[in-house]
Amino acid sequence: MYKVIIVEDEWLVREGLKTTIAWEQIGCELAGEAEDGMEALELIGREHFDIVLSDIRMPALDGIGLAERLSTEYPHIKVVFLTGYDDFIYAQKAVKLGAADFVLKPTNPDELIEVLAGVVSKLDDERSRLKQAERLELRLVLGQPIIMGKMLQDMMLDYAGERETELFREYCAQGDGELREFRIVLLQAHDKASPMSGHAEVIRRIEEEVALISSFPLVRMGEARYAILADKVTERAGLELFWERLAWLRSSVAAIGAGISGKRTGTENVSGAYREALNAMYGTMITGGLKLNWHEDMEERSLRTVSDIWLELDMVHLIKTGLPEDIRTRARQWHAQWVPEALDGPERLSRFFEGVTALYALLLQDEEFQQIGLDAPLLLSPLHQTESAEPHLQRFEDLLLELNQRYVQQHHSKPPTGFESIEAYIKEHYGEEITLQDMARKHHMSESYFSRLFKQQVGVSFMEYLTGERVRHAVELLANPRLKIYEVSLQVGYQDSRYFSQIYRKYTGETPTEYRKRLGIVNLPL
Repeated sequence: MYKVIIVEDEWLVREGLKTTIAWEQIGCELAGEAEDGMEALELIGREHFDIVLSDIRMPALDGIGLAERLSTEYPHIKVVFLTGYDDFIYAQKAVKLGAADFVLKPTNPDELIEVLAGVVSKLDDERSRLKQAERLELRLVLGQPIIMGKMLQDMMLDYAGERETELFREYCAQGDGELREFRIVLLQAHDKASPMSGHAEVIRRIEEEVALISSFPLVRMGEARYAILADKVTERAGLELFWERLAWLRSSVAAIGAGISGKRTGTENVSGAYREALNAMYGTMITGGLKLNWHEDMEERSLRTVSDIWLELDMVHLIKTGLPEDIRTRARQWHAQWVPEALDGPERLSRFFEGVTALYALLLQDEEFQQIGLDAPLLLSPLHQTESAEPHLQRFEDLLLELNQRYVQQHHSKPPTGFESIEAYIKEHYGEEITLQDMARKHHMSESYFSRLFKQQVGVSFMEYLTGERVRHAVELLANPRLKIYEVSLQVGYQDSRYFSQIYRKYTGETPTEYRKRLGIVNLPL
């Protein structure tokens, strides 16, 4: 639906247009009305419109003046004029200014519908061409390894929002359609001091091999850990050949393991495949990391999975709020259920690390733990074959207590300020018009008292806090190549994109354009 605004100083004419035209049948939505050009500009500055249906002679700002302003400030909007015979010369001038068409008064509904249908057809054509151009631009931008790598990382960790997921799916659709059959391959150098963690030549050689099995770049997931979305080669024989070609890497790194997920299809299964590969990769720790491990080779479990046990034990909540002795007790309850003593040594260790990985995945899905950081030493250290899982359980309990301490320190280091609800409101409504005056009035305070109290309790001024939130969200939105800078500006609460650029530079040290160039997103207009 294209949004239409009627600009007409005569109330009766406006009402007639609103009621006599079947707007939805011609693909339009009547979304606004104004009495003159100035009022129309105010509405257009706050909301998106596609078509302006305007009279020519109006007070304040007439139709010609409105068309001139729209042609420079909102060039995408189509203008259709309603004009009397006496205004015919003005209508001709309006067409020269770029008006889409004009209709003579008194208005014939059928004639107006025909004109609007023509405008809608032009908009459809423009939208189609724009979409094709955006697809080409998208392919160029996402072809930058740094952009695609970040997007893939978010997809694998299940951090990607709707917009990022849509971008990734659209990128895949430019090839053979939806993401076809693939596997996730995880490479982990368990020795942090290994060359894989930072040697440019080593990474370059790995990337050459990755290009043979994947259409996507090598993705760094952490220190000395890299992920590959293998879509060119998914059969075991081909991926085992890839592993063999990395023999030079295994000879130069003390302990390296690889975990490979099962076969998946579709972008919605990328994060699930990553968890399978992570589980398989941790299984290599049992032998010191010197092997390749396949998800399908791991023993089939019962319908009651290890994740179910963690959820039943409410372990994530307990790590946040429990006492140390309760956390240790609950960890040993899980261990007794999932790692029974009847199993032999290697099998017990395999199940143990499967459980650790499952809890790790649950913690990664929790927003509060995402902020703390979960690069746990236990999950990254090389583990050699042993007959007993007991030492690892002790270290696991210590890790849970460390996470508990981190959570407590982060969430209870400051007493409540009393301004939490105001901060939450700003975080939710940062893109709207929020003023100090409105917030003070809402909380029954004078502006000066509210401003002083806010800074005293929160640590920064009201405007600094609001601007900080807006800039933080702008950084995320600017990484989306489909959004123009002025669209980002509007989404974070700034009507003037130039003022937004000044604020952004003040807070980040670079303009939005400079930031995008650094990301490889170039030639995007304001």
